[in-house]
Amino acid sequence: MPLDPPPGEWPGTTVIDRPTRLLLALTQAGEELAPAAAALAELGPEQTRQLITLLRQQRLAPWVAYQLQQADLLAPLPEGLRQVLERATAQAQHRTARQRLALLHTLRCLGGHGIAAVALKGSQLAWQHYPQPWLRPMRDLDLLLPEEQIGPAFALLESKGFRVRGEEVRRPDDPLLWRVNDFSLFHPNGAFIELHRALWFRPGEDLCGDFSLDPGFWGQEGGYRMPPDPDGITYLQPPYLTLHCLVHHLLRQNMDMGPLGLVDLQLLQAAGHLDHPVLAEAAGRLGCTALLTTARNVLAGWRQTRWLSAPTVPSWVLPLLMSREQNLLIYLDDRSVRSHARQWLAIQARGGRWSGPAPSLPRQLANLARGVALLPRLASKAGVVEQLRRRWRQPTVARAERQLSPALVAATRELQALSRGQASTGLGERGRRCHRS
Repeated sequence: MPLDPPPGEWPGTTVIDRPTRLLLALTQAGEELAPAAAALAELGPEQTRQLITLLRQQRLAPWVAYQLQQADLLAPLPEGLRQVLERATAQAQHRTARQRLALLHTLRCLGGHGIAAVALKGSQLAWQHYPQPWLRPMRDLDLLLPEEQIGPAFALLESKGFRVRGEEVRRPDDPLLWRVNDFSLFHPNGAFIELHRALWFRPGEDLCGDFSLDPGFWGQEGGYRMPPDPDGITYLQPPYLTLHCLVHHLLRQNMDMGPLGLVDLQLLQAAGHLDHPVLAEAAGRLGCTALLTTARNVLAGWRQTRWLSAPTVPSWVLPLLMSREQNLLIYLDDRSVRSHARQWLAIQARGGRWSGPAPSLPRQLANLARGVALLPRLASKAGVVEQLRRRWRQPTVARAERQLSPALVAATRELQALSRGQASTGLGERGRRCHRS
């Protein structure tokens, strides 16, 4: 099987129900928008409830309402469904306004103490690429910081009234948590903030290289970051935003993509960023050129599929629409206890550092010995043993209970394999790893 099928073609197909077909037709907003809007009146009560659940799960209600309104198709909808869409839009507007205030306040707090930060994917997409920011709902606000500033930033924000998330407090200075990529806090207005020290890098994972760990990333000469906007917000340059979205949606967590991720990629493609020469160069340098082909094929398939009439649809729809529970189960299956332990030991050997040159071998061995000495404390940490037991057990339990169908797992593996530049059998050549250190 070729690794780059012609645009729009996909190795496998599947069958989906009518509410799901309508959701994808409404989201795609092409020629099928008007027929899909007309078909909404024909849905029975159960199918209408199923569609509303999908709209909420996938955070698509504001986008679908906008598309229908632009085509003068919102007012004729059945009253109950129209009210759901209008209410979801109003809630998204309020939530986005609150998140904007939280983002500006957080960046002012950090900038006032000389701590650099880059606002990541959701924020940049919402305020720079969507027609209105509330059309791109965000669960949280992601900020990328230099690794050495994560600890001071966390302490500073705590002193400003930000609250740590939940009972299990993640602190950047805790060696038990050196494997952790992000640290979470709640802004005083309730918005959820995540501080990241890398975009997607995990020690020992076979992904493409993470450009945020490039030694030149935080210098102007690196070309990775845009100048601050009038409100003082710094974003990634568009080709690197696009690469971040591709890795997040398709390669690292393709199950977390959702139709909203397709809208993200479609808007980036419409702006020319998916074909930008800097993106092609970066993908080649970091070992993920197959990712670009996969993204183009998924987008072409999304546009060309007749969602209302085709007897079958591309198989990538299955991982696209899985529930958060199914997403988590496959994610845990991919990242076993063994892989987590290997990652933790790798970071311990580096003395807790993700970026910068690796220490000498004697120093790594000494660091590793200190890390191993922490294991009794790790085992006694609240909730850790139960968390590991759950990670070990959940995938097997899931399959036993048929929460994950063979078709869903196969489609997920297919999308992962093509994104990594492998044949569907998994026997193809892996994309080279290029983690910068």
